[in-house]
Amino acid sequence: GYYFIASNDGIMEAIKESGIAFSNRPGGISPGFDLRWATPVKGLKVGGSLMMYDAKGNLTNGSYYQPLAYWPAAYAQYEGKKLFLSYEYTKLVQYQTVTITGSAPSTSGINTPSWFAMGGYHLTDKLQAGIYYTGFLVASAADNSDPANYFHDWAASSRYDINSNFYAKLEGHLINGNAAGFYDFNNPNGLQSKTKVVVAKVGFTF
Repeated sequence: GYYFIASNDGIMEAIKESGIAFSNRPGGISPGFDLRWATPVKGLKVGGSLMMYDAKGNLTNGSYYQPLAYWPAAYAQYEGKKLFLSYEYTKLVQYQTVTITGSAPSTSGINTPSWFAMGGYHLTDKLQAGIYYTGFLVASAADNSDPANYFHDWAASSRYDINSNFYAKLEGHLINGNAAGFYDFNNPNGLQSKTKVVVAKVGFTF
């Protein structure tokens, strides 16, 4: 398909904070595929996917071009009577070229591997408890000890199925690093290297 990045999208906010200002929304193509295999082991599935996309757009003082990026992922999932386990690893390598009017083109790239592992257990038919870990690293950065270049999140969670349609969730997070999900515009005093947060949610499925 073809896409445009919304003006209030998180990706666009990160681009703005890097000093790039668009005169129109950038967009591009987004081909990809997903392959899954239900293995002979009951409840175990493995798979892989590949997302691809490029982008181009006009800046207020130049042009922006991002050649086709490749974002592969591999994952596995096991689901038994009471136990649920899941793992995924993905790695994005992406380049972009910014051309400012009157200046030579400037090309930069990023290399960001990320992964997660999670497990859940049904304590009762309606109550499930779980734990998961998420990791994200800007491997192309010069200093990987800088909190701006990594993100590690340990989380404990619980879910209660109120009925067949409604559920409630409660999670506690211990986050080390700020390379993902944080923005300067709503943190005027700067980003902390560590974050603690509790999240409550009520959801509906049909």
